Amino acid sequence: MTVTFRSRNISEVDVLKAMLKFRREFADSNDYQNWLNNQKHTYAVVYEDYLYPPKYLLKLITGMKTTEFKGADKIRSTFDQLGFVTKQLR
Repeated sequence: MTVTFRSRNISEVDVLKAMLKFRREFADSNDYQNWLNNQKHTYAVVYEDYLYPPKYLLKLITGMKTTEFKGADKIRSTFDQLGFVTKQLR
């Protein structure tokens, strides 16, 4: 299954690849801890009991800057439509 986000087709496989890349490159970094603790981030994508930053996953998938993503509902909806769980953090 694919969904369209900003004129780009995104699949479940794309999301899983982005998650793997994120875990390899950033999960143990201070940046990840800062994201978890930052009060302005209100949602996460949950997969296998791990929290992922939705905008950063989309950045890895699309190559767009995270500052280009607006509208939390559309972002959450993209992951929900692909079968991923989004969780409110705050």
